[in-house]
Amino acid sequence: MHIKRKQLNIYVPGTTRRNLPATLETQTTSRRRATTDDDEAYMNSLKTQFRHRIIKHIKTCHDENESFDDLYKTLMQLKQLPRGVVSSAEQSINAPVNSIVVYLNRVTRTTKKKSIEHWKDYVKENFESLKDSVTIQEESTAAQEGIEEQEEVDEEEPEEIDDNEVEDDVAHRTCSTSFSSVIRKDLPQNCRSTFIGTINKTIEQASDYLADFSKQVMKMLLLFKDNQFITNSGNIQLVHQEGQSLNPVLPVGYLHEDVIVPKPLNSQFLQTDSLKEEYNALFQEAHFDQIHSTYFGSKGISKSTLNTAQLHKAIVNLLGRDEENVYNDLSSHVMKMARNVYIANFMNMWADNTIVNKALNRLLNILLIVHLSPARDQEFKKKREELKGKNKGKNRQPPNNNCAIPVNSMSLINKTYNGRRRLFADEIKRRNRYIEKGGDWVVKQWKASLCQQRLNSYADVLQREVRLMNNRIEQVY
Repeated sequence: MHIKRKQLNIYVPGTTRRNLPATLETQTTSRRRATTDDDEAYMNSLKTQFRHRIIKHIKTCHDENESFDDLYKTLMQLKQLPRGVVSSAEQSINAPVNSIVVYLNRVTRTTKKKSIEHWKDYVKENFESLKDSVTIQEESTAAQEGIEEQEEVDEEEPEEIDDNEVEDDVAHRTCSTSFSSVIRKDLPQNCRSTFIGTINKTIEQASDYLADFSKQVMKMLLLFKDNQFITNSGNIQLVHQEGQSLNPVLPVGYLHEDVIVPKPLNSQFLQTDSLKEEYNALFQEAHFDQIHSTYFGSKGISKSTLNTAQLHKAIVNLLGRDEENVYNDLSSHVMKMARNVYIANFMNMWADNTIVNKALNRLLNILLIVHLSPARDQEFKKKREELKGKNKGKNRQPPNNNCAIPVNSMSLINKTYNGRRRLFADEIKRRNRYIEKGGDWVVKQWKASLCQQRLNSYADVLQREVRLMNNRIEQVY
């Protein structure tokens, strides 16, 4: 026997309606799809919580005088995310419950990257910087507490105050100034020398590192002038290739000798997307880091990374590398700061196609002149040869006089005392500058002799006017 189920009675206090009103619309229970902005917000909130947890562990380790290396190993050996990190991240951005859990599961399915690997990557990249910032902050806090305790002791034991003593201003503002002027005056001389010497040595080493890094990049760029990438038995190699001759694009007999230019990139080599993507990544920020690890890193580049970067491996195999690293004493943070300056300048220089477009426009302009206006090209060559003939064997002979104002027309008596001193002092500085600076010895000696002639002229004029003035005074009195 079929029995019909009774309707569920729902009682709401304060109303006479027992059930919800009937409706013909279907209820939608589908969940809103996460967007790219949501994924970015989830990851940023997770990284923020990672930062808070790591700072908390570092502070505890610093207060208890434990080893930071042991703390780093402990953080890297975790098997799962710390308890409460995900829920705290969801609460910080008012996200729905388990929304970050769903996001992490989706990332694991698509990229095969587990949740704990996000934690390990963040610890590996930011542990040293967080440790330095926390250590500096704790030391400054301890120093401030020591100063306050000393001030309390000073208040308990008042001393006689000199009325002529000026109180130190406690306000601090940033400004550009000489570094030696901001070092404490009461430091011992050996401490001052050690402190300044360390900074000067670091600046010098950073400048040398930047110059060597720039030279290494230039060596790699010049390899493409005479070499090309090829595939040999599945391995990528950078081998020597003969360039192309310019004779086919120029009139017959235009050049006295053949000129070879580099070949363009082999298009067949970039048929696969992986190699094309790797080629586009050459001399970008990630590639610059690989160059640093290969030639200047303390441990060198790992074999796994070198095998993954096939194009960089081919360049290194051809160029070679020195096993000795002369920058072991230089901090990795200093090298990174110097390298960031070089990368920013390099990227700004090649941010657009301005350099390439100018070179191509100049090339097209020259080719059009050579082919369409040979008479104009011949006239230009003729003028260039004439200028070479005029300048050949021509030495610059300095004149015998200094083309100065005649001595009889000069007067210094109306100048003030300081004005006459500045006149002589400026001329002496100018003479010494000509003697000390480099260049043609004949020219700089000639310029220095002109300064000396003007100094002699000023002295003669001043003596003559003083003598005339004394004669006039004697006649009056």
